[in-house]
This record gives sequence, structure tokens and C-alpha cells, in this order.
Amino acid sequence: MALVKARLARPAVILTILALASTAVKLWLATTTFGSNDVRYWQTFQDYIVANGSLTIYRDIWYYNHPPFMSLYLWATKGLVAIVPNGFPLVIRLPAITADALSGFVIYRLIRACWDAKRALTAAVIFWCSPVLVLVSGFHGNTDPVFMFFVLVAAERLVIGRSALVAGLALGMAMNFKIVPIIAVPAFFFSLTTWRDRLRLGFGFTLLVCLGFGYHMIVVPKDILKNVFGYESQTGTFGLTWFWNVAGVGAVNASFAPFMKRTMFGLMALTSFLVTRPIRQNRVAFPASGRLMLEALGWTFLLFLVFSPAFGVQYTAWFVSVSLFLGLTGATLYSLIAGYFLFRVYHFWNGSVFPWYIADSDKIGAWHGIESVAGMGLWLFVVIWFALLVHRRVMHWRRWTS
Repeated sequence: MALVKARLARPAVILTILALASTAVKLWLATTTFGSNDVRYWQTFQDYIVANGSLTIYRDIWYYNHPPFMSLYLWATKGLVAIVPNGFPLVIRLPAITADALSGFVIYRLIRACWDAKRALTAAVIFWCSPVLVLVSGFHGNTDPVFMFFVLVAAERLVIGRSALVAGLALGMAMNFKIVPIIAVPAFFFSLTTWRDRLRLGFGFTLLVCLGFGYHMIVVPKDILKNVFGYESQTGTFGLTWFWNVAGVGAVNASFAPFMKRTMFGLMALTSFLVTRPIRQNRVAFPASGRLMLEALGWTFLLFLVFSPAFGVQYTAWFVSVSLFLGLTGATLYSLIAGYFLFRVYHFWNGSVFPWYIADSDKIGAWHGIESVAGMGLWLFVVIWFALLVHRRVMHWRRWTS
């Protein structure tokens, strides 16, 4: 009996049980519900691509804002729809569910190497128990957790594998699911100490992006640029843009959003440059250098939540994994607060009735009332966490320079 308990207490066993349990919950949601109206959009995209191919979809469906690789996935999985339980709603959610299952292991490996095994196991528990990922991966139906998995793989290859080329390939692969990972590039770039490694990172990144986008960029460049790279998310529902709406001057978001987008990316690059500076100055060695790189990644997505001019509820999934690099307590609170916010929004879009089946924002409309309060509570939390982290960083720099 003692031997059995000892074996069950092994990290590998615990991690596997957690991954399976988390995956089971998400699969249950994916096989018993339709999901958000994003699933309906994806189904429309698949029907079009199977019938007409992936070139003209950017012209004929103006809101198709996904990279060409996702068109390939939709075409390749058409035959699965009639085979798997719940059909297409499960097919479109399988990549995110799989990505979450694998991401927990990558997080464990990163934190064990850069901090310690106990912290790594706790982080994996927090990640796999996050209600945000249960709702986004298991219910919502989009690719956000998938590109975050490849961002984590890129970090693992850079920090532990010491391969800038493979990190670039993984980061480029992330871009083939959504273009969002472009904001993580500075954290990787500034964490490298030689231009040779930066060129390797850039080569791997460019290669995968060109393989994914190249043909479509040659044949239908304007449509790709307009739909994918020029896509604008919804404003006025979260963060700074919400205040403009409440103040009755929501029209200012039209000019405010582009300015804030540029400012936000500039802040991300500057923060990554400053946080990783000790690495470039060779003042720290591994594992401290790994911690700084991962913290820069966490800062990047934290800054997005604080300053983002546009928002979609599924964006909350981006920060779940990398928040663990900034602090386990903050990451836990984030998952709980964001999870409550998502629950309220999805429940609202389900017509405020149980059991859930479809969260139709097109039919129900924008969230308001308690859902808006929950959303602003989440934003205030990330702002406070951001301020505390800035204060801690400033005090650290003062001690170092004194």
C-alpha cells in the first residue's frame, strides 16, 4: 500500500491525472453543447471552404479573419463531422482541448527548470483547474488556447532547449492560428544575447509564417491584409474603451483604438527590453535568465489586458498560462475572477437559463448589468496587479543601483 501511494504521489502521475480530468470536463462540455456563436461562424467557414476553396473566402466572407492554415484544418476535418459525437461543435473545439492538455506539461517543465518542482506542480494544478480554460476551450469554440500552446513551446525551446531556431519555428506556427503571437516576439528577441541567435529566431519565425501565409499572400494579398491583419475586435466592452462608452462619448474609440494599439505594442516592446536587460548584459545565468524571459512573456499579455483597445471574452484565455510566470497567487485570483466573468457572460448569452446549449451573442446582444460589473472588476484586478508588479520592479532596480 505504501508503495502504491508513493507511486501515485509522483509528479508524472499527478500531472497525468490532472490533465485527464481537465480534458474530460472540457470534452463533456464539447459533446453536450453547441458553444458560442463562434462555432456557427466556423461551421459557415467550413461549408464555404469545402465548396469553394480557401482563396475567395476572404473576399466573400468579410468576417473570416483566420490564417490560411485554419482553412486547411476546416477542409481536412469535414469527414469527421459525421463521425464524432456532437459533430462539428466537438471538431472545432478539439484543438483547444488538446492544446490545454499539453500546455500544462510544458508549464510544469518551464517552472520546474526556472524555479522549483513544488512551484511547478502547483502551477500545473492552477492551470488545469482554471475555469477560464474550461469555458473557453470546452465551450466557446475558438483557437486562442492553441496559439498559446505554441507560444509556450517556443519559450520552452528557447529557455530549456537553448534553440533559437526551433523557438522561432514554434512561434511562427502560433501565427498560423491567429496573428496575436506577434506581440510576444519582443520577449523572445530581447532575451537573446547574440545577433546570430536573433537571426535564427527570425528565420524560423519567418519560414513558418511564409509557409502558412505565402500562397494566399501572393494570390489574394489585399483580402488577406484586410481580413486577417486589418481585423479590428469589438471596442467599448472592456477596460479603457468601456469608460468612453459609459461617459457617453463612445465615438472617440474610433480614433482612440488605433492610437492605443500602437502605444500598447510599444509598451510591450519596452517592457520586454527592460525586463530582459540583465540577460543581455550577462549579469545573470540560468535559471535566473529563464525566469526573466518568462516574466517578460507574462508582462506582455498583462499589458494587453490593461491597455487593450479591443476585446473578446475568449481573450481572457491568453493570460492564464503566462500569468503563472508573474506569481501563483495573482494567477489563481486571475483565473477565478476571469472565470466568474466568463460564466456570467456565457450565462447571459444563453438566455440566463440552464442547461447551457448555445451562447448566442448575435441574438442576445452585448452584455450589460452584472456582467459589465464583473468585467470591470476583472480589469481593475489586472490594473492593480500591474501596479503592484511595477512597484516591485522599481524597488528592485533601486536596490540594485544603490
